Amino acid sequence: MALSYTELTTLVRSWANRNADVVSDAIIHDCLRYAADKAYRTLRVPPLENVAVYNKTDLEAATMTNNYGLTKTEIRLPFDLIEFIQIKELDEAGATVRVFNEKLDIRTFNDVNAEKYSNMNYWARQRNMVYLTPGFNASGTANSIELLYYRRLPALNADYVVSVLNYAASYLNALGTPVTLPLLANQGYLHFTTAKDSVGMNYVTANINVKVDNSVNITNDTRSGTIVAGQELLGVGVTANAITGRPPKVIRIITQDTVEVDTAQTLLDNAT
Repeated sequence: MALSYTELTTLVRSWANRNADVVSDAIIHDCLRYAADKAYRTLRVPPLENVAVYNKTDLEAATMTNNYGLTKTEIRLPFDLIEFIQIKELDEAGATVRVFNEKLDIRTFNDVNAEKYSNMNYWARQRNMVYLTPGFNASGTANSIELLYYRRLPALNADYVVSVLNYAASYLNALGTPVTLPLLANQGYLHFTTAKDSVGMNYVTANINVKVDNSVNITNDTRSGTIVAGQELLGVGVTANAITGRPPKVIRIITQDTVEVDTAQTLLDNAT
């Protein structure tokens, strides 16, 4: 039987046979967090395995050529990654084109004169980025890159798993109400965040007048404030970035009323 976080705290206190004056809830919560962290770094079971897929468009934009004629692709790591399992390149049919099977330290990776195997498919990590060489689609047949890894699950006291389904169900937006058909007043707000202040979050609010169907382009007919590149898109039905787990960001201002975000969205039209 699943336990709530409060019930789990009570169970630990009962097992320890100590009251709150001796062992506070804060101490128990610290112990639970330390235990979870150790478990995630020790257990290697299927539920802790996860896959991140990087699409062709993003990979081509992240691939460059250095002065020595070698290509390199940079990909951002998933926010919940603990340990790598496999990095492989796939074609359109999902078949494996190649596996990046040689891990290098970052110094050797960047040193063109360092001794390496001639048949190279190298990767290296620096902070939250992974570097791959030869870069994406060196064979001309690749369509995506798949990263298989062990992940850290949400915190023990999380009320829900942050996922696309939660965004679609509007669970993550306290300002909005669930979308119904026909639309009612004050539904479907989209918010381009600016900054937090002492009162709460400041928003640039857009009224969507065109249905968005799996597109990165968002068009609106009215809004307050100025939208700039780098702002995040919030609101009912918004799809999170699958790699970072963050809301999608504005990456380009196409026109005064249209922006491009980094994650494809599917949104209702005539939202108010």
